[in-house]
Amino acid sequence: FLDHKLWLWYETLVYQLHFIRVSAIKNFSEETASRYALALYELAKESGSLDQISDQSKALEDLCKKSSEIKSHLSNPSETIESHKQFINVLVKEIRLHENLNKFLNLLASKRRFFYLKNILNQFLKIVSANKGEVNLMITTAKELSNEDVNKIKNEISKEMGTDLKLDYEFDKSLIGGVKVQIGSLLIDTSIKNKLEKISSNLIEK
Repeated sequence: FLDHKLWLWYETLVYQLHFIRVSAIKNFSEETASRYALALYELAKESGSLDQISDQSKALEDLCKKSSEIKSHLSNPSETIESHKQFINVLVKEIRLHENLNKFLNLLASKRRFFYLKNILNQFLKIVSANKGEVNLMITTAKELSNEDVNKIKNEISKEMGTDLKLDYEFDKSLIGGVKVQIGSLLIDTSIKNKLEKISSNLIEK
């Protein structure tokens, strides 16, 4: 009985240490992304190219979400600085990136921060929206919705809040079921994934 109890304690400890390590990595990633996003915003603003770089960053962010090739490239730790730069050259031809955005992406590659690209673009677009006084609406669902359905949800929420919202939609099957809605800093998470994590957290605390 004692051995079994010790084993359970050990498993719980390992899980908690893993959770702490993952949280620390996540916080570091977010801080790094925010710092680079702010640098991109200042660069775009000072060069008078904020609108163009914002539009291209949005297009890039959408590609990061939809393209399996980009997802694979960003998540592959074996990619070299040179392979990142070759990849950027392909993006430049596809999207005709602004010179400053091109330089910024190459800087990320040189600093080995290119795998933060999706988070950096997301943070950058949030900074742009905040400085325009816009309210962001982020909808994440476990089941992929059509553009028509997403816009219907946006219009209903905009009507309830009495203001126009800047919409960002993402399909995430890891949620298992339910939906996440974030309006500004307000987060409403009804996903099954979130409920399971709460249950797991409660079990650990006990």
